[in-house]
Amino acid sequence: MRGDFKNHYLWLDVETTGLIDGVHKVLEIAWFFSYGTEKATGTRSYVVHHPDLARGDFQDDTVWEMHQRNGLYEESVVSETGSVWIWRKLLSEVEMYDEKTIRLAGSSVGFDRRFLRGDHQLSAAVVDRLHYRMMDVSALRMAEEDRIGWELPSPPRAHRAKADIEWSFAEYCRLIATWRPI
Repeated sequence: MRGDFKNHYLWLDVETTGLIDGVHKVLEIAWFFSYGTEKATGTRSYVVHHPDLARGDFQDDTVWEMHQRNGLYEESVVSETGSVWIWRKLLSEVEMYDEKTIRLAGSSVGFDRRFLRGDHQLSAAVVDRLHYRMMDVSALRMAEEDRIGWELPSPPRAHRAKADIEWSFAEYCRLIATWRPI
């Protein structure tokens, strides 16, 4: 018999100028909420305003060139959306749920959680309201590879927040659909 329990998830991805929180900048953030495999909200996606963004703000040539190719660098320079507004919006949506009931979800989501913790007091407040457990699709893929005995195809590398969380959610749904009840 199947139960009705479903975890609540905040599917989130950030794109940054590098990997060191507190040093590198958040360029883009996207999120949506789900109950298990059912989307509960539409996807929100925002590019953060950085009018003075320059090559020196990026960790290395790889990150710089990636965000030049995908258009995120240019969009960030001309964006009119400030990070404080984005963090307030996300926090107001997280506050609609009971505290500590939402699990952060995505691919390599520990990175995103760390960046949120260190970017701004409002983004840190988002993290404070989340459950300590996370749903990391990267870890699920590793477990699936161990189960089936071969490497899964690499995920698409859009390096755009909305595309990345949409793919992570679809991959999560695909993977758990193959599991058998215990």
